[in-house]
Amino acid sequence: YASQSYQDFIGFKIDTSVLARSFIETYGLRIDDIFKNRFSFAAESFRWIVANIIPVITRAAWASHKPEILKIDSTATGKKFRFKMRHRVYNKQYGKGYKRPGFLPTILSFFIRVLPKAGPLRSLKFKTLTAQAEKYFIQSFDTIIHQYSSHLNQLQYSSLNLKDLDYDTGRPTASCEYMLADEMYDEWLLKLKADKFKMITPAQRQHILHFYNTSNLSSSKSSNKNCMEVVKALKELQSINTR
Repeated sequence: YASQSYQDFIGFKIDTSVLARSFIETYGLRIDDIFKNRFSFAAESFRWIVANIIPVITRAAWASHKPEILKIDSTATGKKFRFKMRHRVYNKQYGKGYKRPGFLPTILSFFIRVLPKAGPLRSLKFKTLTAQAEKYFIQSFDTIIHQYSSHLNQLQYSSLNLKDLDYDTGRPTASCEYMLADEMYDEWLLKLKADKFKMITPAQRQHILHFYNTSNLSSSKSSNKNCMEVVKALKELQSINTR
């Protein structure tokens, strides 16, 4: 990554006011309640993580695709391609409102880098993607960009009606369809209950009830440690009226 491209990539801005309104409209919860009034801190920590991951990725790309890179840009050098902003410069430009890894993660990271990738550490060995894997990645990325652009264009002329799909599996969202989705809906419902459903909209209420109505709640949640809490919250949600 060239210096300017790198800085452009990590120099994103977040309109917290717009995000806060969107969060309430989508989930019926305040974003500050979820992040314990530390959303800005979380966003800056994310920026710092991205800023440090990019050099790792580009270093691997330079090592495995140097000939192809030089064909595209004959003036490319390892130092230029693997650019990384120094901490002092980063802090001056973006501030220090982020959390860096502590002592133990730093030590663990060091040993992972230097120890031979054999035995239990074999899975940590870097493996260059095959040509077919790269092809799949590029195709999926192109598909995402195409669909996103299409949806943005559609918004200019009409309302956008997105299908309620599980983007991890590609199947319609439903209870018991995907364990992580089940856990997310349980957590969402319990957080709404903790907030006494004060900001829930009719659309959100209908959506949650529809999700849990797609299967038998008592049987699908039998192994969930929050089963009783979820059942109680769902009954309370069914009894309230929203306008």
